[in-house]
Amino acid sequence: MKIKNNALFHIDQYNNKKNADTYENTFGPELIKNIQHVDYWVAAGSTGGTITGTARFLKRVNPECKVILVDPVGSVFTDGFFKRPLKGKPFLVEGVGKSLIPGVIDFDIIDAVINVTDEEAFAMCHVLAREEGIFAGGSGGANIWGAIQVARFAPRGSKIATLVPDSGLKYMSKVYNQEWLLKNNMDFRN
Repeated sequence: MKIKNNALFHIDQYNNKKNADTYENTFGPELIKNIQHVDYWVAAGSTGGTITGTARFLKRVNPECKVILVDPVGSVFTDGFFKRPLKGKPFLVEGVGKSLIPGVIDFDIIDAVINVTDEEAFAMCHVLAREEGIFAGGSGGANIWGAIQVARFAPRGSKIATLVPDSGLKYMSKVYNQEWLLKNNMDFRN
């Protein structure tokens, strides 16, 4: 898309393959620099750039690295991974999961999918805030929840990497709002 005087440039993050290339060239190497070895890369998908690009780098460094997609219940990524007809339904976790498959995500590099409910993702946000001092958005809660599930079956001593992509600040009226949570049949007051 071009507007007079080049005032607008549309990068099309959902279909632009450079999206994944950026993570392959930056975040993947940053992970290895900091933790030297990754056995499991666990992440939810949105455009698919983060999980795909990071996975490419990690599998190049360690071909045995397993890539686990954390997908909100209702998102069509699980259907895409299993090559089923897309049958999405509404879900509340924002920033991850989709109703359509973006062109950036590469299901061939993903080894497994773990489904997370809205309640599991948001409950983890509250646990992270209360017990760890990490103020995460729903996507971060989903990723940490997924990493914990992987830790339950991974061999002892495995290195499991994930990320918390955003702050809970944008979710004060939802994930951290008791009235909204109760309206959506969730209660994390205990």
